[in-house]
Amino acid sequence: MMLRSWRAELAPFPNRWRRAARIGFVTALGAGFTAIFQISNPLGLTMLLIFAAPEYGFSLATAITFLVGAAAMQLLMLAMIGALVNAPVPHVCAFIAYTFITTYLIYGVPGLGRLWVWVQIPTVTAFYLVLFDHRALGWDNAQMFASLAVAVTMLWLFNNIIWPAPAAAVLSGSLRSTLERSRRRLELLMRIFVAEGGATPEHDRGVASKLAYHLTLLEPSIRNSVNVREPAELLAAVTVAERIHNEIDRLCVIACTQLGATLDETGRSALREAAGAIDAALAAHISRSDGTGAQTELMRRIESLRRVEAPTPQREAIAGLAAHFENIAALLSVQPDELPRGSAESAQPLPKPAFHLSKFLVRFCARHTIAMTIAFVSGLFDNNAAIHAALWLLMIGGPPSHGGTAKKFTVRAIGAAGALLFAALGTIVLAPNFISLPPYMLAIFIGIALMTYIGEGGGELSYLAIGGTAFVIAFSAPGPRTEMVGSIWTIWGISLGMIVRAVVSIVWREHMNRTLAEEFERPLAALVTLTRSASLEDHEIVAAEMAIATGVQAMLTVATDAQLEGRSAGIDARNLVDALDTTRRLAFALGNLSTAERGPGRDDFDTAIRERLESWLASLRAQLEPGQLNTAPLRTMVESAATSDLGPINDQASGYLARLILTLDAQLRKISLL
Repeated sequence: MMLRSWRAELAPFPNRWRRAARIGFVTALGAGFTAIFQISNPLGLTMLLIFAAPEYGFSLATAITFLVGAAAMQLLMLAMIGALVNAPVPHVCAFIAYTFITTYLIYGVPGLGRLWVWVQIPTVTAFYLVLFDHRALGWDNAQMFASLAVAVTMLWLFNNIIWPAPAAAVLSGSLRSTLERSRRRLELLMRIFVAEGGATPEHDRGVASKLAYHLTLLEPSIRNSVNVREPAELLAAVTVAERIHNEIDRLCVIACTQLGATLDETGRSALREAAGAIDAALAAHISRSDGTGAQTELMRRIESLRRVEAPTPQREAIAGLAAHFENIAALLSVQPDELPRGSAESAQPLPKPAFHLSKFLVRFCARHTIAMTIAFVSGLFDNNAAIHAALWLLMIGGPPSHGGTAKKFTVRAIGAAGALLFAALGTIVLAPNFISLPPYMLAIFIGIALMTYIGEGGGELSYLAIGGTAFVIAFSAPGPRTEMVGSIWTIWGISLGMIVRAVVSIVWREHMNRTLAEEFERPLAALVTLTRSASLEDHEIVAAEMAIATGVQAMLTVATDAQLEGRSAGIDARNLVDALDTTRRLAFALGNLSTAERGPGRDDFDTAIRERLESWLASLRAQLEPGQLNTAPLRTMVESAATSDLGPINDQASGYLARLILTLDAQLRKISLL
């Protein structure tokens, strides 16, 4: 099963090699420039590797602000570290406090983000290196800043002028290729079910989920959006594509029984017609053409399939297939109310997200700071300056994680060790034979392109891609290193940091049920706000809808971590994605109430919806009190909440809302596996 999953992760898809080649080319070119300028510090190369993908493009103002901030922080910290270097206890305490505070600000302040990790790295590194050679500290910091200046300049030029590709466009292309792969797999599963043409379950190789990759593209798309409708459309496309992928995974269980092999010609014909209809509906959805006719035909074929006469096992299998077909048809049927109002496209600029204290981020920063401190002290005991690489990789490779952290950092440690092989091979081949830049840049290109390709899979193997960062740190000098001792110590430091973080994550584990309850509170509060949309101003509706979009996006990252951790996470990732998609649909439908045609009992209905959601919110907040959290918080929330009957439904909008709220109620009960 594991080998099958890995094979699915490594399968090529459109533009996968192209993206890997782009990142490898930009990083190799940066290595050439830093060598020409005699910049020995590889920090800028790590930045090029991480941000060379087009979706991470930033504006000229951001580039200037970053460089000014980096210079100011380095100067400030040099002064402070110089004053503390002869006082060990205050020195370490300042390191701990600075690491915790800056980490929280980077990930907790909306205006900063992961880019500012590269401001944190030189300042944190200075705490460590000053203890080995304080006279070289100024030169080391100048080298780090120079490498960052080269990297920022190259990234701005490539992502904005030379080779631009907006994140939204990249995401749309990836979603189309994902749906095409799901479509081809569905066609194969239908042939496996009836054993057509010798098709067997062994022919189904599975398709890796692209949700993690899509979320990395979705985040900058939401951040750079100018109205609420654009991110809402992209979020809808991401969740629908993932739900279709999951539905086909569920359908695979039935298809691989091959119970359809004994169907008569009438049953086979009905199945072929239903499969053809769903293929046509998927094709219409991918091409964004009017799929009304295809939808109507699909529902007719599904009904015909349900009426097929067959023995009990085959009849149950066909009923299961029909149910999955119906679920896919519902996902492909776009409802106008599931997106913000059309007028939202020309609305006022989006409100800036407000800062709020995140308990999850506080816990993450505490674990991260503990790992950094252990690595710091371990390096001092080892008495080796090269161990500062452990601090680098903990900062670069350790963004907030909701689960599966031990496995992630273990795989990253393996990836870092693998980078030693690349660095050793490059040194052995290049150092005695080549003295020019092109072979050195070619070696960087090959190593980074391979690691990036692996990292694009979005699953367990993708964490091996940290080896790309380890490779450029261990291999570059300026130019390739002429000996391996420095590379070995660097890789040892990197692997040490990854192992320390894995151990800390095992000892102090982040429980997904707690994180999920905390993350669900804000979107649920926004849902309650939207129940009053008829009396809200446009900007208030937009603010609540953006809170839903960003909240659902954040909780989808919980789903990706649950996919990696498996059943030990205590969360069914597929059911969580289903519930989040329904939450999104419900939110925008509530936001559109003010423009919908309503029946005479609308006030009573709206009150019933609001009371139900308020009851959920009160139950969830009660569980978030110290010592009150249940092992299945969302299930407890809907089971313990006081819910009133929704009453008579007198209009289409109310009927649609009633179906969504009842669907969400059922889905929230099935997220927890405990």
